[in-house]
Amino acid sequence: MTWVEDQQSNSQYTQSQEGDQSVKSVKKTQVEDIVFELKLSLRKNNISLSEAKLILFKGNEIIIQELDQLLGKEPFKVLNSNMLARYMIEDIQDKEFEYNPEQKSPVPHVRSVFRTLLQHYQLNFDDYILQTVAKACLQVFEFCSRKNIHKLNQQELLERVSQLDLQWNSKCFDCFQQLYYNKYKGFLQFDVQNVKKLFEQFQIQ
Repeated sequence: MTWVEDQQSNSQYTQSQEGDQSVKSVKKTQVEDIVFELKLSLRKNNISLSEAKLILFKGNEIIIQELDQLLGKEPFKVLNSNMLARYMIEDIQDKEFEYNPEQKSPVPHVRSVFRTLLQHYQLNFDDYILQTVAKACLQVFEFCSRKNIHKLNQQELLERVSQLDLQWNSKCFDCFQQLYYNKYKGFLQFDVQNVKKLFEQFQIQ
């Protein structure tokens, strides 16, 4: 699903909710980018998964409206907070159903869904990972400069890195996305010049 389609889908939900009309279940694919940016934002602000859960979840039950409001506030600031709240609370249904902002779910269940979505993430990366990422990104920049390439999406970056003689893994990509997000806010597409700026003064061993 493209960003535009996602926004249109979210707009349809809003219109349906205001008119008490039927809606469809929120699919996991609709919240994946929302969740990933949330993880990057929390880690940028040095908030662990355990701390995030303590802020969000209190009591025995939680309703969609309350979770929606919490996700829209600091330190979360989720733009599509209603969609994420609905995904975490509503039961997945094949048929359309009437949206109910008062629908509730046991806190232990919603907390478990939240933990599964965000997974366990580290707040910091070890020096080996940082060194690997810096080496890879500077080599990718050199390649892009020769080929006059100015931007890379996630898949293009990974394809280029896979051709390097480096021990690159998922932690390396996670680290790169976090560092890029911290500086430039993006995480789906990367400006090649920004990649260079991010790592050109890094002390590579």
